[in-house]
Amino acid sequence: MPLSQIANHEVIPQVESGLFIGHETSHLAVGIVAVGDQVVPGYENELAGYKLLRGNVYALQKKYMPIEDLNEDGTETDADDARSVHFALIENAIESPRVVGAMRLIIKSREYPQALPIEDHYPEAFPEGPAPFLSTEVSRLIARHEDAKIQRTMKWPLFTASVAHIVEHDLGPVFGAVEEDLEQSLMRAGVPVVDLARPKFVEEFNASKMPIRI
Repeated sequence: MPLSQIANHEVIPQVESGLFIGHETSHLAVGIVAVGDQVVPGYENELAGYKLLRGNVYALQKKYMPIEDLNEDGTETDADDARSVHFALIENAIESPRVVGAMRLIIKSREYPQALPIEDHYPEAFPEGPAPFLSTEVSRLIARHEDAKIQRTMKWPLFTASVAHIVEHDLGPVFGAVEEDLEQSLMRAGVPVVDLARPKFVEEFNASKMPIRI
């Protein structure tokens, strides 16, 4: 199916959530819905929506992965989820709350010492050797909305929440594999970005991205 036939409203999951009870005038809520495989109590629905948004965007809309790789319920998960902190962005929509954004921080640690995905995909970005423990990779960054103006701003609450977590837990350095337009957006916003290598096509992403350090 051509990408143009799958609109943003078709990939955004609705969820049952009490997040906006007592906060009916709030537009968005952002926060951690799981740490590793452990859901934050009370956010089971939000976590399910987060995983479904990942599947809808990565397999159905962007074709980054085969549909056959999704779970039976249409959600997307992988082995790196066990060593990740998972963030969701929830919109207070008229009918019911919707998961409109997702992001995870993959953390390299003594418990999970294997290379970060960016190390495997871009070995040329690490000429001095492997990334150290507590290195963190921004991954599965998604923002979807029917209103293009709103969508352009939705990544920032996710970034803000993740930066707070990184600072609180003394994580870093922070890496990411991004498309060039996102790298430019980060730089225009004053985010300190270091390009680690030239963009290249990565088969697992089915896209051309570049490695950066934030």
